[in-house]
Amino acid sequence: MKTKKKSFFRTVAVFALSLALLAGFVPEVSVNVKADDAQTTTITAYVTVSDSGSFVKTKDGTDAVRKAVNLSGKSSYTCKDLFEELHKEYCTAGADGFGTSDTEYGLSISKFWGVETYSVSYYVNDKMAGGLTDEISNGAEVYAFIMSDAWESYTYFDKKTAQVQAGDSLELTLNQYDWSINGAVSKTGASVTVDGTLTGKTTDTQGKVTLTFDKAGTFVVSAVLKNEDGSTAITAPYCVVSVTKKDQTITVKNSALKKTLKAKKLAKKKRSFNVKAKALTSVKFKKLSGSKKLTISKAGKVTVKKGTKKGTYKIKVKITAAASDVYNEASVTRTIKVKVK
Repeated sequence: MKTKKKSFFRTVAVFALSLALLAGFVPEVSVNVKADDAQTTTITAYVTVSDSGSFVKTKDGTDAVRKAVNLSGKSSYTCKDLFEELHKEYCTAGADGFGTSDTEYGLSISKFWGVETYSVSYYVNDKMAGGLTDEISNGAEVYAFIMSDAWESYTYFDKKTAQVQAGDSLELTLNQYDWSINGAVSKTGASVTVDGTLTGKTTDTQGKVTLTFDKAGTFVVSAVLKNEDGSTAITAPYCVVSVTKKDQTITVKNSALKKTLKAKKLAKKKRSFNVKAKALTSVKFKKLSGSKKLTISKAGKVTVKKGTKKGTYKIKVKITAAASDVYNEASVTRTIKVKVK
């Protein structure tokens, strides 16, 4: 009888649950998800730091310009996360170079790049950040600066990076963040620098400047501007410019690769002639293969040995144009033919 009672109550329970499901009543189920189970992501932000209008130095002695900071292990990241990792990786003082404290304005920076100060401002993608809890997205360009007593204005170029070939021009526009419009206005009269050296050029009335780079490499373009009292007027803007070399071509006239000589004259002495090649840099010649009767100098002077008999003689030569600050090395292979009759 006990077995039948259990079976009866089980049947009633199943029947009641079935009615509940049909009526749309589904019991609430709570699922606890551990924080570790949340989806994590990895992002990279690029950070620049200046103090009183000049870029600060990182632990390896380079300017803190557009340094890549990788963040991982969380589902989202804030300015505070970014600055903490920035200091760990690049600041000479490491993590101790950064500090925060609670103020009447909320969580605030109290120490930056080893300097104990509350006068720190930071911008994300050229917009003023709202606070340390602002979220940072992948690829963000972040600029933080320790303000001088003059409270310099935040300025930035229209390009964070640029790539040009040596000898070609690059136009940049310098903008200043305007609080009143929450946007940009052009900045005139700023002296433009490349790797900290003044170029002698200033931004025009539209904030524009045109630069030319005479050699390949990576350069940081910035600008400086002083107030009438000599204090710093603007932050140090930046554009990281990658300058590549240009390709060049070598031209050799076909007529210069052929020569006819008389056996009578070769019977008395050797004979020579010059092969000329044109390029944007100096050229040199090298024999690769061919007749032992013919030689060629680095300058392109072909010599036919004394006593060379009648016939046709060939050599294959490599012509190389040297690399320079502006041009890549180039080379071509040509065949020189000498007919002795």
